[in-house]
This record gives sequence, C-alpha cells and structure tokens, in this order.
Amino acid sequence: MFNIVKLLSVSFFLTISLSFQTVEAQKGYWQQDLNYKINVELNDYANLLIADMQLEYVNNSPTELKEIYFHIWPQAFSTDSSAYAIQELENRNLAFRKRKEKDLGALTGLAFTINGKAVPFKNYNNQVDIIILQLNIPLKSGEKLLIKTPFQVKIPASFSRLGHVGESFQITQWYPKPAVYDKNGWHPIPYLTQGEFYSEFGSFDVSITLPENYVVGATGDLQTESEKDFLNQKIKETEGIIDFGKNLDFPKSASKKKTIRYTQNNVHDFAWFADKRFHVLKGSVKLPNSEDSVICYSMFTNKYAKEWKKSLIYLQDAIYYYSLWNGNYPYKQVTAVDGTISAGGGMEYPNVTIIGPAGSDKLLETVIVHEVGHNWFYGILGSNERDFPWMDEGINTFYEKKYLATKYPDAKLVGKFSETGTARLLDIENYPSGYENYLLYLLNATKNEDQAIGSASTEFTQLNYAGIAYGKTGLAFEYLRTYLGTEVFDKAMKSYFEEWKFKHPQPEDIKNVFAQSTGKNLDWFFDDLLQTNKKLDFTIKKVKKNSENIEVSVQSKSDIPAPVFVSGLNDKGEVVESKTTEPFLGNTAISFSKPTIKSIKIDAFNKIPEINQKNNFSRVSGLFKKTEQIKLQLFGSIPNRDKNQLFIAPAIGYNFNDGLMPGLVLYNSLAITKKFEYEIVPLYGFKSKQLNGTGRLAYNWFPQKTFQRITLSSNYNQFTYFTNEGFIIKSDSGIVGQNVETKDLQFRKIQGKIEFELKRNSLRNAKKSFISARLVSVNKSILNTDLALFKYDNTNDLFSEINFRTLNNRVINPYSYYINVQQHDDFVKAEAEFNFSFSYKKKNKSADIRIFAGQFIYENKLQNASQYYFSFNGNNDYLYDQVFLDRSKVSEDFLNRQLSDNDGGFRNLTTAAPAKQMLSINAKVPLPISLPIGFYADAGISSYVDNFNNGNRGFYDVGIYVPIMKNVLEVYFPIFISSDLNQLNYGQKISFVFNIKSLNPLTAAKNFNL
Repeated sequence: MFNIVKLLSVSFFLTISLSFQTVEAQKGYWQQDLNYKINVELNDYANLLIADMQLEYVNNSPTELKEIYFHIWPQAFSTDSSAYAIQELENRNLAFRKRKEKDLGALTGLAFTINGKAVPFKNYNNQVDIIILQLNIPLKSGEKLLIKTPFQVKIPASFSRLGHVGESFQITQWYPKPAVYDKNGWHPIPYLTQGEFYSEFGSFDVSITLPENYVVGATGDLQTESEKDFLNQKIKETEGIIDFGKNLDFPKSASKKKTIRYTQNNVHDFAWFADKRFHVLKGSVKLPNSEDSVICYSMFTNKYAKEWKKSLIYLQDAIYYYSLWNGNYPYKQVTAVDGTISAGGGMEYPNVTIIGPAGSDKLLETVIVHEVGHNWFYGILGSNERDFPWMDEGINTFYEKKYLATKYPDAKLVGKFSETGTARLLDIENYPSGYENYLLYLLNATKNEDQAIGSASTEFTQLNYAGIAYGKTGLAFEYLRTYLGTEVFDKAMKSYFEEWKFKHPQPEDIKNVFAQSTGKNLDWFFDDLLQTNKKLDFTIKKVKKNSENIEVSVQSKSDIPAPVFVSGLNDKGEVVESKTTEPFLGNTAISFSKPTIKSIKIDAFNKIPEINQKNNFSRVSGLFKKTEQIKLQLFGSIPNRDKNQLFIAPAIGYNFNDGLMPGLVLYNSLAITKKFEYEIVPLYGFKSKQLNGTGRLAYNWFPQKTFQRITLSSNYNQFTYFTNEGFIIKSDSGIVGQNVETKDLQFRKIQGKIEFELKRNSLRNAKKSFISARLVSVNKSILNTDLALFKYDNTNDLFSEINFRTLNNRVINPYSYYINVQQHDDFVKAEAEFNFSFSYKKKNKSADIRIFAGQFIYENKLQNASQYYFSFNGNNDYLYDQVFLDRSKVSEDFLNRQLSDNDGGFRNLTTAAPAKQMLSINAKVPLPISLPIGFYADAGISSYVDNFNNGNRGFYDVGIYVPIMKNVLEVYFPIFISSDLNQLNYGQKISFVFNIKSLNPLTAAKNFNL
C-alpha cells in the first residue's frame, strides 16, 4: 500500500510540475492573426487570375508596427534575377532559363488601401517577390486594420509549384501574403523550389469564378450547394467507369461560368487546383478515439487512373494513422489531386495535396501518405520550413516510414523485384523498405560532405536536402523512438501536437516538450545529432565469456554521447537478448546471461544512423572473432554490413596494338566512398598476346578543417603499342645502333599521388580547388624482336609534379584553371591552362575558350630533352596520362589521328617542331541550331627547336567540328591551316578527340579500361 501511495504521490507532483513547466514555456507566446476574403476569376484562355483581396490583420505582438512585409511570390517567375531563378541554376535546372516569354509569371495590379486610404509599398532588399507595405498609421499592439487590394496573376508554365500545363491549373502561393512576424522579428523569404514556407495562421473565405465544367480541389470546406451536386454527379460517373482509357485531351471550356466558395479556419495557406478532365471519388474515415469523420476526395485524370482508383484507401489510412499517432485531424475534409507539379513528387497544402506522376501503387500510396502527413507537420504544427526543414520534412518522413512498416511489415527495398533471381544475384533481396534513407545519408556522409540536420533549406546541397533533411532526420527519430520506447515516444509526440497545434513551434519547443514528457536529458539528440554533422560509430571492443555471463565492452568512436543497442544472437543468427544503454562517451560495459548466445551484434535491427556498420559484430569465442565472411559479388551491390564484399565484373578494352582485351575488374566500392578503395583490372590482349591492365589503391582522409578530403593513391598501368622511338641497341662489343626497326613496345607506369581538396565555405559552392603532388615512374621495354644477337636498353624515367587546380562547375559559364610544375633529371618546366565556357541562354550549348602557356625553366644540354618539349597537338603523352586508341607514331590508320587536350591543344595534326616555350589559344563555337556542329579555331606562338633552326613561329588552324559527345568524342575537319602546318594530305588532317577522362571515373575504370 505504501509503494502505491508513494507512486501516486510522485505521479501527481510530476504532473503538476510538467504542467507548470509547459505554461512557463509558452508564457508570453503570441502570434499574429489574419483573416482573408478573396474573390478570384480564372481566365483559362489567357492563363490569368483577376482578383481582389481584403485582409484583416490583427497585431497580437507586444510591439507597434509601422510596416508589414508581404510576399508576392508569383513575381519569382518574372525574371532571371529572382532568388528562385538563381537557385534553379545552382541546382543545375535550366527549364526556367530556357522558357519562352509567354511562359513567365507575375503578380501585378497591386493598389493597397488601409482602412480606405491608399498606402505605398516598395520592394524589399532588391527581391522582386517581397514588398514592404508602409502603414499610414502605426498599428499598435492589440489593434487590427483592414487591408484591401486588387491584383492579377499571370500564371506561369509549370516550372515549380504555381503553374499550368495546358488547361490544368495549379494555383498555389498565388495571393499577396504577409510575412510572419514573431518573437524573432519579420521573416521575409523569397520563393524557392528547394526551401518551403513559413506563413501566419488565420481564416480564409475564398470565392473562385471559372468555366463551369472545371473540377476544383481546394483548401477549405465547400460552401456552394450547386458545386456539391456537380461533384456528386462526377462521383457517380467515375464509379461507373470500367475502362478509363488514355485520352488526356482537354474538353472545350464551358461558355457559362460558376462561382464556388470555400471557407476554412486555423490554416496558414490556401491552394486550389482546377482541371476539366478530373474524375472524382469520395469516401470518409472515422477518426480514432472520436466520433468525428473526415471526408476524403480523390481527383485524377485518365493517365494513372488504374492506380488512382485505390487512392481513397491511402487517404483514409493516412488520416487514421497520423491521427492515432499524433492527434486527430482537426478539419472536415482532405483532398488529393493528380497533377503535373514540377517541384517534386508531390506538394502539400492545408486540406489538399497535389501528387505528381505515379506509375505504381506503391509510389502513389507513398507520396499521398507523405503529403497528407504534412497536414500535421507543416499545416497544424506551423514550423518555419525555410529555416528548419527537419521539423516538417524530416519528422514527416519518420511517420511515412512508420506508416509503411505498419501496413507492410515484410516489404523490401526493391519491392517485388526482391523475389527474382536477379535480386538474389545482386544481393539486394533482403534489404527492408526504407533502407534507401540510410543509403542516401551514406552517399555524402562517407566522404564528409553531409550537413547538419538543423541546417536551413537554402544551405543544403540537393543530395543532402533529400538525404539529410528528409532521410537522416527520419532515421534519427526512429533511433530516438527505439531508445525511449514506443509508448514514451508517442506520448511525447502527442504532447507536442496538443501544445503547439495552430502555432509556430521552434526547435527549442519540441526539445522542451520531449524533455518534460520523458523526464530525460535529450541534449545528445537535439543539440548534437540534429545540430551537427558528427558521425555515430560504435564498435565492439571486447567480448569475454565467464562461467555465468558474457561481458561485452562497446566503444563509441563518436563525439556524441549517444545510446547504443546491443544484441546477443544464437547460432542461427537470431536475436536472443537485447540491451539498450544510456548515452555515453568512450566505453561502456554490457552483460548478457543467455547461454545460447554465440555472437554479439550492435544495432541488430538497423535503428542507428551509423557511418560504419562493419565493426558491429563479434563471435563470443574462437579465433578471428570479428572476421566476417568474404562475399564475392558480381557487378557490385549495396554495402552489406554482415559480409566483406569483393565486387567483380567483366571488363572489355581495346587499343590498336593489343587488340580486343577481355578481362575482369575487381573492386570494393561502388557509389559509397570507403576510406580504403581498390580497383584491379587485368586484361589480356588477343593481338599482342600480352597480359595488360590497370590498378588503383587509394586511402581517403576527411579532416574537419582546412581540407575537404586528402587522398593518397597509387596507380599501375601496362599496355603495348607500335613505335619507332629511340631505343639503343647493344651487342657484347658495345653500341650497334638506334631505331633500326619499328618495334612493339610495352610500357609500365607506376604513379604515387597525394591530393588535397581544399575546404569550401559552402557545399553548395560549385567551385573546388585541389593541390596535388605525384611521382611517376615510366618503364618501356621492347617486345617480340627478331634481332636475337642484340639486346635493347630499356628506358626508365622518373618524373615529379606539383599541381594546383581550380574548377567551377557551375551550370552557366563554368571555368577551370591549373598551374603545374614538372621535374625530371633532364629538365624542369612549368605550364598553366585556363578554360572558360560561354553558355548560350536558350540552348544547351556553350562556346569554349582555352588558353595554354608553357615554359622550360631548366634543360640538361648534355641530354636530349626535346622529347619532352611542348607539342602543338598535345599528343606527346610521355607520362601516359591520356587514353589513346593507337599510340603508334608510324601507322597511317585513322585511330592514329586521335588528339588530346593538353599542351597547345590544336585540333589538326601538325608537323610543327616541338617547343620549349608555347602560348596558344583554342576556341570552339557550336552553332545555335539543333544540329551538333560548330566552328573551331586555334592560334599559337612558340619558341621551337629543330635540326636546322632556332626561333619563334606563329601557327593557326580553322575548321568545322562535330561534337558527337561533347568533350568526349568530337571529330574535326580543317578549312584553313597556316602553311607551316599544311604538310599533310586532307585525309591525314582530319582528327578526333576521344577523351575518356571526361566520363564518370567509375564508368571509365570499370567499363572501358582502355
């Protein structure tokens, strides 16, 4: 009895304490209140909205307002200088840049009055889609004013969210909307695709006029009885259709118009979608623990009608489960519409969501559930999405995955494909659905290019926006749920919902609610895991079996004091016993008592977003307790935490002298970066009858300061070619001669290199800089000689280089440059190169300019250093850096006319002498037409040396080129050539570039291997 009384007493005082803390946490909280009344008419012929708005603005803040910031977001589509247009270029999306004039958007016709008096406005901070409304009379705390204005919206083409495709209209972010004013001041934010919104709560009364045969899905409750009848008729028609067909033509707009009215309270946005082709379905769902029901509408075209016929189930289940886990849906209806959104798979608005193309049941359900879920995390809990995307996208991703795991507990990452032999062959059949979030996180995290979950939307790279703001946050909250337990976690989330619904919670608010609800210190989660990019990595340090139990020492290699889940497994790999620790740094001890435990595993159920899972296993006894099974995996696969994978794939190569070269490629990394990486590519030349190939070993470091990455690597290359270059022939009596015949030559190149990638101020910055140093050893030897009485001296050369290079791979006007100093026993030389591309605005083409300068600093006069002079063609590849199909200097085949982009860079073969000094400029100008054709021109001056003269000369060539694959495979046809170069017949002057180094390095290494 005493214990029960004590427990009840503690519970009572804890409840009183937490309630008091909650009141204190929200003490002084306020937010503005907005009440809209909008009348809008759609001109579907001119793609125009004609509207007027009156807005009651209530100042609940403690301060007096002299101005109000307004968003006029359609203006983002009016110019290339908008923040939206600039971000699209940063994200390498050229659709808006290439638009036609008629496809632009705009919001015009503003004429504000306040309480009947005209007031001025001005643009804010040169942002075309933000204005400041100057108040004629300051708005005091507790007072309200009435703002009125007409406005027009030119609806843009579907570049992002607001837009139209034909006569299908997505009307979003379309009206003048006040920026949020909260305890941190005003939040004026430009329209962006990557980065959503932050808006004030209020009420909406919106009347829409448009041709009467349009079907409309919108925020709010429909108030027009005639429109309800219209929708009911559409529902009957839809339910009677057996075969929807594929016709997507728009019917002619009705000459008669209708006006339909929607109202809604406690929302911070209003969106509507209109299409004359929509079919309509209607259902309802009863909320858990309530007698209330929610009406569900589904509106779709013929294109994916087969999938959309099941959409009501997805809507009903989403509303039910999110209500069950967080708190009941507070509105009367929810609508999903099939649309042509260009900003992603779907986009959420209060009560209504638009869904992009969805060609499968799984994809459609996933997107509908995610977007409907945003009614909680964005709609009801109105966090600042622009600054804290994890608070809506991340938490919503967690619940999306929870929903799918609840309904489909056995679902796999690759769906039904997991049941195929191909999936088993690729070792991808057993990964659970949702594992893609972990893989997305690893893509950048393994190379230290991930970003903190708490980063703003505008700071994320595109990959991190998906992999971190969405994916890693979802993983993190699953980690937290596992640590706290489902019951405790759900209670905290429900408390968060109830305390902050229809308000603007900040990160500290959800942290406080969780701390108060759970009674735990969760700084490790909210301050470290969410606000930094520190990596979690646990490892089993020691396992010791005693007579009564098994003692396990687990080490945290992270700076985050975090909990870990450790399990004991039987001899079948099944979990027998699991333990959860409290957050810790360094080492922690765990004891297991089950006698059937044969091995120990960290995070057996994949709940921790670790950077490395390869150190999570140990056997209880035996030798090599931590050694994992080696898995020989054909073609590569997803990283398998339980096996040491050795990837193997067939390879094929070719060059003129070796002929066709079949072989294998052995490697240990595919897309996920590893600290230690290797590629071994043995190839056999059918023509040369030689074993050739390439190899690479590399070790990567990822420091936290100064450098983004440090890579120490070693490369090996061996191939053969046909040559008559200078080799000394000896007999026992001494030197006999030189160059007596053409020969088959085999070269072996061994390279050691260290490269430092400098840290960037922002990962969104496309500019990268590198400092590297390398040592190159080249050995050449003669093969298959018939001069049995003689022996050849092999040549061995050693070169060293220091290089600094910068490249800015921005989508418009990219550029690069480098400075290189090379040293050999016989010379020291320096060279520099600058490349710039002038992008054509409306075409996916660019004019390219290259400038090269080279200078010998030192030359050993006692040796023949001319073989290392600068070449106008750039084909003097004595370091064997380039991939040449035919390195022969004596054959006449077309493959021998391959050029490279180094040295002078001329596009036609020349007989010009090599040079100790060289300055050249190269230009390629594609024609602004659809055909792949353009002009090229090269000009240069050199200080040359030949058998007869020393001096300076200038050279040029002009011609037409065909870029079959730009910068990879291009063919050059000369028109004008300076007389010094004009020593070959026309066929010999036609040349080409096959620059395999321009391809993806992984593709080049594993598929071409030339």
